[in-house]
Amino acid sequence: MDDNSINLQYIQQKPWGNFENFIKSKNYLVKILNIEVGHEISLQKHRFRDEHWVILQGSCIITNGANAHKGKENDYFFIKKNSVHNLKNTGNNQLKILEVQFGQKISEKDITRLSDPYNRR
Repeated sequence: MDDNSINLQYIQQKPWGNFENFIKSKNYLVKILNIEVGHEISLQKHRFRDEHWVILQGSCIITNGANAHKGKENDYFFIKKNSVHNLKNTGNNQLKILEVQFGQKISEKDITRLSDPYNRR
């Protein structure tokens, strides 16, 4: 870990499940997304960060730009900043994603939701 990183460990509840933040620095954040069966994150994009996703458990459909992909344990996906994306748990168990955000600004406010099944803005 670099000298500017902070060890975090907290869970934030979301309508689709929760996420756990672990390590944050000026330019990156490491977290785990836990998405419940049948749930999905909003269709969204980020202005300031890229995201790297590794599926640790479960199966899903990932939309990344104009493409949709089936994902399963050990698959990796790269979400480039400004790319429209979402993911949906299509399996019978909780979906667990390792997410590494990397960019010039790391903030939960860097989300532009284009559509959301939970009616968030």
